[in-house]
Amino acid sequence: MNKICGYMHQEDLFVGSLTVRETLNFMAWLRLDRRTTRAERDRQVSDLLTQLGLVKCADTRVGSAGHEKVLSGGEKKRLAFAIEMLTDPPLLFCDEPTTGLDSYSARKLVRIMQIAASGACWSGRKSSRVTTGRRKAILCTIHQPSSEVFALFSQIVLLVEGRLAFSGTAPAALAFFSSLGFACPPNFNPADFLIRTLAHVPEAGMELDASSDQFGHYRRRVKRICDRFAVSDYAEEIELLQRYDAHLAVSEE
Repeated sequence: MNKICGYMHQEDLFVGSLTVRETLNFMAWLRLDRRTTRAERDRQVSDLLTQLGLVKCADTRVGSAGHEKVLSGGEKKRLAFAIEMLTDPPLLFCDEPTTGLDSYSARKLVRIMQIAASGACWSGRKSSRVTTGRRKAILCTIHQPSSEVFALFSQIVLLVEGRLAFSGTAPAALAFFSSLGFACPPNFNPADFLIRTLAHVPEAGMELDASSDQFGHYRRRVKRICDRFAVSDYAEEIELLQRYDAHLAVSEE
């Protein structure tokens, strides 16, 4: 799995005294095949700097906590993403990639991920999107996404109490919850609405009490949602895809 997967950590794991270009070069020497020539390695680093909008800060020191701040939070997240893209993994896991970013930087990062997943590259200009043909799956845990960021995800998975509450597109999630009587109010962030519907929020000034009537009502609501999803068309579609993938795997053997 480690040969086909990448993992973008939530915390920044950089050497603060290195520049952005030096960091990418150092990681390229560690991660790329030993048969990769210096010219190919330099070209790949240069391409990533361009695609992720890091050219202007390529010779800027990364900096570290407790010292003079050099790179912005958004630039550090894009650098972390660039490091994982060095090996061009078909499967990339991202642990809360937008945590600590403002709404603009978060949207920019997720937009770059969306384009990378589609098999294209991007240099920050609308006219510079080029299809490369290498599609990939990028799985993210996301923390309080804005409505714009939420709309960029092609698929979402909602988990609660160890059960699957929904899996599918964002519009389908809103339609499913609406069919159960949980309609998202107009001009309300869909992500916040889904989280509030599935999360237990104690009343103001009260601690969580598992024996309270409020908590019991929450557990019954969550169970109803998960039970309804388990027998829905969305769950049946997932099961069919799993069977199809299993059939292909057996056929290839």
